[in-house]
Amino acid sequence: MLLHLQASPPPAYLYGLTSLASESEQAAQLLERTPHTNTSVELITSSATYRPGKDVGHVLDPMRGFLGRRFADSDIDDDPYDSMDEEAERLPSTTPPPYDLVYVLDAIYHFPPAVPYFLASVIKVLRPGSGVIAYTDILPPPNVGALLGNLLLPPLLSVPARNLVSRPGSIQKYVELLNEIGYEDVVIEDWSGDVWNGFASNLRERGFLWRQVARFVEAADRSGWKFIAVRAKRPESPLAGVSA
Repeated sequence: MLLHLQASPPPAYLYGLTSLASESEQAAQLLERTPHTNTSVELITSSATYRPGKDVGHVLDPMRGFLGRRFADSDIDDDPYDSMDEEAERLPSTTPPPYDLVYVLDAIYHFPPAVPYFLASVIKVLRPGSGVIAYTDILPPPNVGALLGNLLLPPLLSVPARNLVSRPGSIQKYVELLNEIGYEDVVIEDWSGDVWNGFASNLRERGFLWRQVARFVEAADRSGWKFIAVRAKRPESPLAGVSA
């Protein structure tokens, strides 16, 4: 957030989303000590998963801030609401989508029910023709076993099983997935070499049990787990069959 606030020119509106109230409080304290011109900053404690018809006012709600009125340059085919209930009347008047940028750092693989669901939700609220999503993700190797991917790793890593066993088998397949959702100009970089080595070294320096975790990270690297950086854009043309 601070990097975006220091941009020239800074954004007019900036939303920070985390599922932990403690992290929202830490971010608020940091922002109080940081000059950020006239940017309107809103910190939100909520799940990143948007459920149409249930999470009224969520940052990924295409109707956010309009209380029932669509934004003019949206080409969303299916309105998630037939009518707005009393909950919508209590929402603050905030600037709604479309967004120019959605940025997710080291978190997307935790989002339920699965990464493609989140990506399909985001594309609907990006600005047509220029809105970008940028994020980092962990791509398991295609040979992750059913026992490991469905039962052992999900509770250990706090990751939905679908984000371990139902993933593209390669970076090229990952690009194809984003294209199927509707994104264009997809760029994926493999940062595994720098990230895994640096992460393991940092853990090892902490000593004690962290050294065992470092060995686990190194084993994951040898087994083909990839840490990737992804950037994709919403096209100008109407979205065709966005699905999760």
